[in-house]
Amino acid sequence: MMDKNKIVKLEDLVENISVREANPSSCGLERYVGLEHLDSEDFFVNRWGSTSKFSSGKRFQKGDILFCRRRPYLRKCSVAEFEGICSGDAFVLRLKENTIAPGLLKYILNTEGFWKYCIKHSDGSMSPRVKWQILKNYEVELPSFNIQLKAVDMFDRIYDLQKCHSISLENTRLGIKKIGDYFWRSLDSNIDFDELRMGDVCIKIQDGTHFSPPTDVDGEYYYVTAKNIKNNQVRIDGCDKVTAEFHHDIYKRCDVTNGDVLLTKDGTIGEVAIFGHDCEISLLSSVAMLRPVPELVKADYLAEFLRSNFAKVEMARVTSGSAIRRLTLVNINSMKIKVPKNYSDQLEITNKFKKMRQLESQLLILYSNCKDLLISSINNEWAV
Repeated sequence: MMDKNKIVKLEDLVENISVREANPSSCGLERYVGLEHLDSEDFFVNRWGSTSKFSSGKRFQKGDILFCRRRPYLRKCSVAEFEGICSGDAFVLRLKENTIAPGLLKYILNTEGFWKYCIKHSDGSMSPRVKWQILKNYEVELPSFNIQLKAVDMFDRIYDLQKCHSISLENTRLGIKKIGDYFWRSLDSNIDFDELRMGDVCIKIQDGTHFSPPTDVDGEYYYVTAKNIKNNQVRIDGCDKVTAEFHHDIYKRCDVTNGDVLLTKDGTIGEVAIFGHDCEISLLSSVAMLRPVPELVKADYLAEFLRSNFAKVEMARVTSGSAIRRLTLVNINSMKIKVPKNYSDQLEITNKFKKMRQLESQLLILYSNCKDLLISSINNEWAV
């Protein structure tokens, strides 16, 4: 940083807005942002739900920063580019005029120093929270306004590049899905299949614990739920943790190991990922673990099949529940799976999908590298 910097507190830069809105959908507010819609270390709110299910909520305006005060170790602080209502566990931070360069604060509030401060001063072990009385005293070092503008310009350029990679990645995933759907449809006329029960091709099909354990920021084991499985990946970095005391009983029931296929089965149904870590995890009942018989079905083939439209139709056919849709273990065991009679055909299918997934992985690396560059650039300017 340059000379002539000044130290200000967060309360000098923003107001903590707490305006409750009754019947938000009736006054034109359509978007609800819950804590589950805020993504870790993302500078903007990209997901939301409908206000139709809520009788009231905390109102925010376009340009407000939504800070998740619950479990700050998840690092959720994003700008809303629209108006709506949000969870009461989010602070609505509104910039005061002429205090800081436009667009800068969202970057500062995602630095390593800021998150360390929030984590250190949060209260509670199971579900720690940060109080406004604490957050408002966070000190920010600001250089001259011109230097602030230059920093925003640099960060925005890197973020724009990151966004381009994100769009390329999403388009590639959409393309792979369309190619995959066509591929599975055309296979019936080219390859001989056996239509088997899922239970016949798996050594073990099991879900996680049906009793949610208390989470603990100091826990030794990651606690994986349906929300942690997205875009063919298990997002370990966004997981809560549990202590060994609770983990061991959960793991006795469902001993997820490297190479097992994970399938979300409650609420959000049909997200699929191959677990690719060597650590033990605790699994919630919203996720099922499928361990295929290696002589019959490769894990890669099983995962790609579960992502297919044929499997989606099967899931819809056997899914139960009206309020919350769910797959039971009985449902999953009874699902039909197409298995090539010739094992070499299965290997060929798997290799074709593998090439497409490699392209997806390369784009993901570009996106991740760009994101890391942005975070490191911000931390270098606003050193811990």
